Amino acid sequence: MTGDVSYEAYKGDGSVSAGWPDQTDWIDFRNMWFINQNTLINKLCDNTPAETTNLYKAILQVSTSTSVDPRFILAVIMEESHGCVRVQSTSLSVTNPGLMQSYQGKGSCASPTLLNPCPWSEIVQMINDGTAPNAAGVDLKDLLGESNKTDVSMYYIASRMYNSGKLSVGADGELSVGGANACYAADIANRLRGYVGGSCGDSTG
Repeated sequence: MTGDVSYEAYKGDGSVSAGWPDQTDWIDFRNMWFINQNTLINKLCDNTPAETTNLYKAILQVSTSTSVDPRFILAVIMEESHGCVRVQSTSLSVTNPGLMQSYQGKGSCASPTLLNPCPWSEIVQMINDGTAPNAAGVDLKDLLGESNKTDVSMYYIASRMYNSGKLSVGADGELSVGGANACYAADIANRLRGYVGGSCGDSTG
């Protein structure tokens, strides 16, 4: 399920000099959407065609309203839920619902009530929950700022913090050890290149 892009186990601080992909290495959004829709969403999710179309449109809408690259939003969605609109919430210290398994998010088409069809408003809410600024500051927009970087490494650092918390990046900047998922930042970097497999290079998706 990895398509034509093999998984690279990136190490280091997320910089191009450390071997991480530059934005010029990222796939364009439409192609990224197409390969993920056909390889993962259509095969793993119970989305209706209308729900999947609304997911595509909602990513672009939230990208426009937040100025967060739609490819980054899509990469996190695929990492967290495979794009399945009725994905179940995870819950450890807090509840993480929806397409982006967001920190104490409000949107969900699975909890507390299963919604079928999943309405447009909930799809937009789920993506806003993970992307737009919120009170906790655990969202892509705020975490990009928290990275204190202006180069492409800000996306990989923000990925790490989204998964493992704002304090999960040590003084050495290493993004590939510890945390909730040590592969998370590398997973996002690979998805942005067009990889469509599972975390840490798992071919099962």
